[in-house]
Amino acid sequence: MRRLVLGLALLLGLVPLAAAVELRLEGVKGDLEKSLRAGLSIAQLDEEASQRLVRRRHALAEKELRAGLRAFGHYQAKIQSKLTQEGDRWVAVYKVDPGPRVRWQKPELLLEPAAEPAWLRAFQAQASALEGKPVDHRDYSRIKDQMLRAAEADGYLDARYTLNRLEVDPKAGSARMRLSLNTGQQYRFGRVDVRQEILEPDFLQRFNPIRRGDRFDTEA
Repeated sequence: MRRLVLGLALLLGLVPLAAAVELRLEGVKGDLEKSLRAGLSIAQLDEEASQRLVRRRHALAEKELRAGLRAFGHYQAKIQSKLTQEGDRWVAVYKVDPGPRVRWQKPELLLEPAAEPAWLRAFQAQASALEGKPVDHRDYSRIKDQMLRAAEADGYLDARYTLNRLEVDPKAGSARMRLSLNTGQQYRFGRVDVRQEILEPDFLQRFNPIRRGDRFDTEA
């Protein structure tokens, strides 16, 4: 009877399934360890996982670990992996030697056609401040995304990257971000029409901050 009740509870999702694999990650700690664990698909298996699925996920682990390590600038990591079965549970052990982190070199952030609005200079300064520091892919993604949003907010609604590359030389221990943004034309406001039949148009215009010909601003 107890088994029947437990089975029904599992079927209805009332009791969470136990993990299928005991995961041991050695040689890393802190944010790096948390990030690597989160990126391992074998850690997502429950106790209903088949032997075939466990072995398949284990075979993917080294590739997943290397991807996670590269995100933090570790491009020359050494990994040893082992999967064993102890009774009715699996134990996966991953020994990681992250190795040295590559460091940022002087960045390249450009606009096409050539221009230097204040927001571009701000991002160039942010990227330059990273020079010599350990690489974190999140810095590259942040600057790339925010730079595009800044262009769009400045009226360049057709802005697109013609070059967005993170170049890494593991042997030299260096990395460089290269971004070239084609802004296209800068949009401007046309005539603003307010359709209503209560207030006089001239009166409404007093409260309209937008003037024809003004640079388009997404915050307006």
